[in-house]
Amino acid sequence: MNFYVIRESEYESRQTLRLSVARPPDWSMSRILRGEVPPGPLLAKVHMGTEPVDYTDAAALHVVSERFRRVVQAANLSGAVFHSLVVPDSSDKWYLLGVTGRCGPFDYSASVRLERHFPGGDATYLRGFVLPLDTWSRDDFCVPPVANLVIVTEAAVEALQAANLQHVAFTPIEKHEIAERLVRGTTI
Repeated sequence: MNFYVIRESEYESRQTLRLSVARPPDWSMSRILRGEVPPGPLLAKVHMGTEPVDYTDAAALHVVSERFRRVVQAANLSGAVFHSLVVPDSSDKWYLLGVTGRCGPFDYSASVRLERHFPGGDATYLRGFVLPLDTWSRDDFCVPPVANLVIVTEAAVEALQAANLQHVAFTPIEKHEIAERLVRGTTI
């Protein structure tokens, strides 16, 4: 079984639409990512840009277009739910992606350690991880107990790529890189 991390594509112009999502009072955004239904409507505003895309991150949340939602539903992909966003500045329909499928924690023991050099100091990154199959709910979309990564199956990748969605990319989990400090306490 092949798994991928869904992410924004590398290409982004200044015109790429970005939304800011208002967090409901006393509500954690990670609860929305994990598929819980938020109280009341979710409000968002256009932060910058005018060029609509099918997928974008908004402070660790995954904002998707109506087109993205239709592709997931038409392909009968499991583990994804969609929470409507109210965006007064946009005529397009937008949703926050919620994920009810579960997986992990990941096993980083076979990860390749990489030293990265930044102006503010050095950092160790890990490339690749293993998703233990006995922790996977068998859904096409799943999230681990910690981290805001959304993991998808090959079936999800194929359906979303066939639709030629904009601004959506996938990284095989064996090539995904993450700062080591973000995974402390998991299997390393």
